[in-house]
Amino acid sequence: MNKKRVIKSYYYCECDVCGKNFTAKYSNTRYCSNACKQKAYRIGYSEKKTRENTIELQLLTQKNKETELQNEKLRLELTIQQNEIRRNTQRLQLINEGKERVKQEEEQKLKRQKEFDEWETKTNMRNDTNTKIIDSILNRLIK
Repeated sequence: MNKKRVIKSYYYCECDVCGKNFTAKYSNTRYCSNACKQKAYRIGYSEKKTRENTIELQLLTQKNKETELQNEKLRLELTIQQNEIRRNTQRLQLINEGKERVKQEEEQKLKRQKEFDEWETKTNMRNDTNTKIIDSILNRLIK
């Protein structure tokens, strides 16, 4: 009879309990010895998984906090920019209102100057007329 020669393959693993490296026959072997297997049974393998999950949760929480801080920073920067835009808009409005007031004041000043010029012209005409009348009366009296 022909016997088949079986080549065994070995797997290099790390013990879940003590952390030692060991050579295992099977790929799913988790413990280096029966003592570690028993110890894992007593303390519960779930403690290691719980620690791993806790560490992973802490990392995720830290990343979440960093993201929240970045978001808060962006919100604050946006608020600052919006406030600057509001201030600049208000400044522009005040400048435009000031220009409008100056324009209206200049128009009123020109209107008053025109009215004054008209009044002065009328007054001068009256004075000229009065002067002519007085001169004519004086001329008559003198004659």
